[in-house]
Amino acid sequence: MSGCKKKGAQSSQNGAQSNSSSSESAGGVVNQAEAQRLLDQGKEFYMNDRDQDAADAFRKATELDPDLAEAHYRLGLALDSLGQKQDADEAYKKAVEAYEKILRQNPKSAEAQFNLGQAYSRLGKYEEAVKAYKQAVKLQDDNADYYYELGIAHNKLAQYSEAVAALERATELDPDNFRASDALEKARIDLQRQQAIIKHQADELRRQEELKKNANNANSINSNLKQNPALAPAPSP
Repeated sequence: MSGCKKKGAQSSQNGAQSNSSSSESAGGVVNQAEAQRLLDQGKEFYMNDRDQDAADAFRKATELDPDLAEAHYRLGLALDSLGQKQDADEAYKKAVEAYEKILRQNPKSAEAQFNLGQAYSRLGKYEEAVKAYKQAVKLQDDNADYYYELGIAHNKLAQYSEAVAALERATELDPDNFRASDALEKARIDLQRQQAIIKHQADELRRQEELKKNANNANSINSNLKQNPALAPAPSP
């Protein structure tokens, strides 16, 4: 993964929900603290293109604290960078489970809803991602990143009108968000193309219906003429 893309992935999970449901015993607290340290270490490795080291750190963090949702998610990112797609998807699935667990405890966490959407997006489950992102923007209406990712997910589903609306909101909230501006321009082009296709299909359908109607009328006339030859026009002299 390029440095630019990594920065995007990094920013999308900044302040990610790292809460854990692990036991609050002394041992549990120690494990959580060490897991958080490994998570932070893994982020540094990842941003410096040390993907294998990052994956190792994130994996150790998940072993110490299986409820550390962000560690699962970031493990998926690192494994994706290493070209290990199947293992990455398994990490994203575990991230989904961990974020859903957080939301059962705190359903009003916009951050957890957003991060759940991120995990679903990485799995290519854009319908589920849209649902999570919508909950996130409902809970926190002033976050440009949330609207940006919602727009991208809508675009993946060819829901271009919804994508344009979400991306317009993202650019309103953050006029300097060039990613959102570029994505908005593309979504508008895609929407225009989609509308043109829909119009062409509608015009073609009307044309076919008109041809069918004319053919039916012609058949009806021929049938009447066969039944009543006297109705036929006289031959020309």
